[in-house]
Amino acid sequence: MKYKLNYFLFFTFIYYSFTCLCIAQSPGELDKTFGNGGRVNVGIGGYYDVAKSMALQHDGKIVVVGYGKESLVSFKGLSMARYLQNGEMDYDFGNLGVIHRVTKDLEGEANSVAIQKDDKIVVAGYSISPATNNEEITLVRFTENGNIDKSFGNKGLIVTEISSEKDVGESVVIQNDGKIVVVGTTDHKPSADIVLIRYNKNGSLDYSFGIGGIVITDINSAMDIGKSLVLQSDGKMIVSGFTRVVNKFFMTLLRYDSYGELDPTFGNSGIVITDINGRRGKMDMVMQNDGKIILVGPSEVENSHHFTVLRFNNNGSLDKSFGNNGVTKTIIGDYSEAESVALDSNGNIVVAGTTELGNEQFVVAMYDQNGMLVPDFGSDGLVKTSFIKNSVDRAHSVVIDYYGNIIVAGETKNDYTTFGLIKLIGK
Repeated sequence: MKYKLNYFLFFTFIYYSFTCLCIAQSPGELDKTFGNGGRVNVGIGGYYDVAKSMALQHDGKIVVVGYGKESLVSFKGLSMARYLQNGEMDYDFGNLGVIHRVTKDLEGEANSVAIQKDDKIVVAGYSISPATNNEEITLVRFTENGNIDKSFGNKGLIVTEISSEKDVGESVVIQNDGKIVVVGTTDHKPSADIVLIRYNKNGSLDYSFGIGGIVITDINSAMDIGKSLVLQSDGKMIVSGFTRVVNKFFMTLLRYDSYGELDPTFGNSGIVITDINGRRGKMDMVMQNDGKIILVGPSEVENSHHFTVLRFNNNGSLDKSFGNNGVTKTIIGDYSEAESVALDSNGNIVVAGTTELGNEQFVVAMYDQNGMLVPDFGSDGLVKTSFIKNSVDRAHSVVIDYYGNIIVAGETKNDYTTFGLIKLIGK
């Protein structure tokens, strides 16, 4: 009897080991347990929805924000959805998993989302003033389950007007003390400046920061644009963006202290300007554990657009040990644009964006700590994905989940434009 039991256990072990090997997936493959074979595309407003930013709550649920339209003639409003870890819509969130428009008449876009320690959701972007028709920096805070947090600002909503023309919030982060920092651009035609704003936990402006909670930086340029923001452990803030000199855009980094003053120990009096044939577009940034800064964005050489990744030392100088003197450029398809970056637990750099191969597609690249593509991820370090045949797909945001897998969000267009998400097996 004992022999038969051991025989049974042995073959049971062999069977399940073989089964696990058969279903095991390699780094860069679509995660078959997520959505429909690794893909999810869901319409939020009904006609047009674009996912711009994404964050994970502490239980691993996926919060995605952007903007959408209910019909061809309706105005754009905030769109937000929450997904379970398997890609299913979380019907306990908002209105059966989605939120479309904060209020009935609030037109605008959501560009960034951050999660507080209590899982409340802070969304930043802009709204259009009904009185002036000008764009104004806007924050909205939601409870964990998607209800507007009436204890924040004016019944959950904060609108900050800097100029009488156009103000846009591009990126939002939460400090360890709960204060909220937003970077963006204030446009007072014909020029534009980078704007940095800090709010208290309740949404009021933090008057200990800058002038009345606001810092405006003009880099002696007709156009300075703030795009992304990271916080250092010492409370300093690094902003990335663009500055235009004559008719050319340069990538820009700025570092501020916790009071909003430019840090003279960083670059040239707090500012780093890098010429790599840049062009205006989306930009993202992440900080390594050693304090080095990874920056991704668009560049152009002879009318060819590249995935571009740069690494800077903590003092703002380019890290010459990375890529080609601090810069890595990857040509993918007819053109490619990097939009978002994340680091996995191994220190690999995961960059998401768009490439054109006939139609536009999601593309994800993984680089090692030296700036080289990781050969055993996808196909020689690259993964290109479409949702359906002939769809137009653009990736705008990437995060690494708690299991090390890669989630990418953006838009997919066939008859209608919808939120599009994929999940890839990480390393």
